[in-house]
Amino acid sequence: MTIRAPDISVDRMTRYRARFGREILGSAACPNDGPRMANVSDEERLKELAKKKQAIEAWRTAIRPRVAKRERARDMRRKILVGSLFLLKMENNPENGPRFRVWLKKKLPGFLRETGHALFDDIIEEDTEGD
Repeated sequence: MTIRAPDISVDRMTRYRARFGREILGSAACPNDGPRMANVSDEERLKELAKKKQAIEAWRTAIRPRVAKRERARDMRRKILVGSLFLLKMENNPENGPRFRVWLKKKLPGFLRETGHALFDDIIEEDTEGD
C-alpha cells in the first residue's frame, strides 16, 4: 500500500510558503517556528531582537495615551450618568427630594471648587431660602 500526499492546490501551497517560508511536505520543522535563519550569528540575532524590542516599546508608548484617554472618557461618562440619575430622583421624588437637597447643601460646598458653585446655585440657593 502506497501512502500519497494529500492533494493540495498550487494556490494553497503558494500561500503556505508565503506565510511560513517552507514547503508543506518534506519539512521537519513545525510550521509555527517561523522561517529558519541560516548562518546568523548570535550577535546579529541579538541586534535584531533589540530592534524588535525597541519597536514594541515605541508601540506601547504610542498606545498608552489612547488607553488612558479612553479610560478617562469612560469614567467621566459614568459620573455624568450617576449625577443625572441623582438629579432626576431629587426632582421627581417628593418624599426624598428635600432630603437629597439637604444632603447636597451640606456636602457640595466642601466638594466643589469656586468655579463649580455657579453650577449648583439653584439647588443651594433654594435650600438657603427655605431655611
